Amino acid sequence: MQVYVSRQISLPAEDLWRHLSDFSGVARFHPFVETADQLSASNEGVGARRKCNFYDGKSVVERVIEWEPGRRLKVELSEMNLPVKWALAEMSLSSINDHETEASISMVFQPKFGLLGALMGVLMMKPMMRKIFSQVLHGLEHHARTGEVIGKGGAPVVKDGLAPA
Repeated sequence: MQVYVSRQISLPAEDLWRHLSDFSGVARFHPFVETADQLSASNEGVGARRKCNFYDGKSVVERVIEWEPGRRLKVELSEMNLPVKWALAEMSLSSINDHETEASISMVFQPKFGLLGALMGVLMMKPMMRKIFSQVLHGLEHHARTGEVIGKGGAPVVKDGLAPA
């Protein structure tokens, strides 16, 4: 199964890549990742690994298998406690002009549980992933624009009892 979401963002691709290329920094803009642990010596490029720890207690290990600086990264998901046998995800950036970027997330995956899983994949997982990916792209845009860390549910993190400006 495949899911694809894109968003036009009024920022240069370089501004967005700065945040995507900080591989273990994903929790700064991903509204479902509470923390991310760097599991490899390098935090960027092919072979970089991280463990994403979600707010709901689930986790997934991601390893970069393709890396085009400034343009895209592709990851293989493993060690996940999700109803998925395997998955590959890609985040890419395409400059529209000096100040506009098309940002996208795509995922190819195979659900667990055979025919029942395939039905769940079409009816529930794909729509849910589209919504999540849209929220991730919104979080990336907000974080890149403001520097604010995105917390649970997509809201900027409140620090010291003060809401972000």
